[in-house]
Amino acid sequence: MRILHINTEKGWRGGERQVLFLMSGLQQKGVKNLLVCKKDSAIAAAAKAASLQTKQLALNGLFDLGSYWRLLRLVKSMPFDLIHAHTPKAQTFVVIASLFGKVPAVICTKRTVFRIKNSFFTRYKYKTAIIRHYIAISSAVARQIQSVTSTPVTVIPSAIDLQQYLPASNSTANITIGYAGALSHEKGPDLFIKAAAIISKKIPDARFIMYGEGREYEPLMALRQSLQLENKLELAGFQTNILEKLAKLNVLLYPSREEGLGSTILDAFALKIPVVATYVGGIPDLISHHKNGLLAASDDAEGLAAHTISLLENSQLHECIVAQAYNTVQGYDIATMVEKTHALYEQIINKT
Repeated sequence: MRILHINTEKGWRGGERQVLFLMSGLQQKGVKNLLVCKKDSAIAAAAKAASLQTKQLALNGLFDLGSYWRLLRLVKSMPFDLIHAHTPKAQTFVVIASLFGKVPAVICTKRTVFRIKNSFFTRYKYKTAIIRHYIAISSAVARQIQSVTSTPVTVIPSAIDLQQYLPASNSTANITIGYAGALSHEKGPDLFIKAAAIISKKIPDARFIMYGEGREYEPLMALRQSLQLENKLELAGFQTNILEKLAKLNVLLYPSREEGLGSTILDAFALKIPVVATYVGGIPDLISHHKNGLLAASDDAEGLAAHTISLLENSQLHECIVAQAYNTVQGYDIATMVEKTHALYEQIINKT
């Protein structure tokens, strides 16, 4: 089996980690993989470090005909059984390339619940016959795909490497509440800061730290100043050793406005860090309220703060949620994700 994977992201987020998990697992099963990615992208460097075969292409934009020519030339150079498009732009590149030359069967993974545009091309992109199957990382993502196409959809959640987690080391004198994610509106970093202001009034010794980078950095710094949190809340930027950082938290606050699933929640579960999150997108696939986590409504900073305070003040609730969350995460291991994806590949290839 030979699979061409395409990822068009320049930076590094949860989706890129999942691509490498999948390719590494498939490689162990004897699958031949090639990753097409942008030149000097974060995933290119990470794939090289993981000894995964890559081809860095100049995918310069949707109106650059050379991008499609380069992709088609690569497709023709090897007998690929299947193309796996891991990003929306990767899907677009493959669909447009197919108008100029023959491509193998295509499978697309969708990780977000961003609104699907109602344009002619978007409708065509989702319904074209070259796409044989979609993978959705949550039931919410699956419902969104099914609203625009009758192409089959299978839910295969994101996964984590359960072997790499060490016990949490959150035994510092100060309570530390953390955020981990892009500093972008849909992730709700402003809600984290607003919740922090509420929590700090109830728990003055609490400290807050935000891991991630993005376009909202300057507005968030201004919000921190306006709420007088300069000495209590740190924007620490992108971290390569994020699991070590998460392990030092007392609570992970995950205030997304839109979320495909939330693999960082799985990281926290595995580290035995309790999670307070929002009831949006695919998060309810992972968290059952008051069982393995606490959920607030979208855009509800007061609710997020109240749940966080209750976790910190109620040790019995804390212990119960942590234990059930740890049991939950055992079903999200890499081997299961790889096996389900490999079985889907075989199903599609056998029908081609």
